[in-house]
Amino acid sequence: MGDMQILPVARHRPPLRRPTWIIVLVSMVSLFLVCAYIYPPQSRNACYVFSSRGCQVLTDWLPPAPARELTDEEIASRVVIREILSASFTPTKKAKIAFMFLTPGPLPFEKLWDKFFSGHEDRFSVYVHASKEKPVHVSRYFVNQDIRSDQVWVSHY
Repeated sequence: MGDMQILPVARHRPPLRRPTWIIVLVSMVSLFLVCAYIYPPQSRNACYVFSSRGCQVLTDWLPPAPARELTDEEIASRVVIREILSASFTPTKKAKIAFMFLTPGPLPFEKLWDKFFSGHEDRFSVYVHASKEKPVHVSRYFVNQDIRSDQVWVSHY
């Protein structure tokens, strides 16, 4: 009996009772504040829900926009952008689509593209960039539409 150790008796603890109503309340208030920040009130009447002074309280709470003096280039670019945005858009009656084919050699499915392009000659432009060899074209849409480039040299530092 001298060799036996006496182990303490485990106490029975009641399950931890979380105040779930506090967690729910804090979650709802947090969700409301996030939504109010992301979607600010759009009308004057809605502003009085948050304060008796109206929307002025909300604008006081937001951080101010940084103010700095604009350079001449920035002022000119704002004028140009304003002019571009205020100009009326007049769509052209003959809009075209450009097709550029990048291929290492002869163009695959050239006859299929010929059927696709037939009947719409005034609505597109075709360009073929063959990187390795000059292809021989079967379709009239691809003849003399090759774009050749010089060899590209890559230098390693």
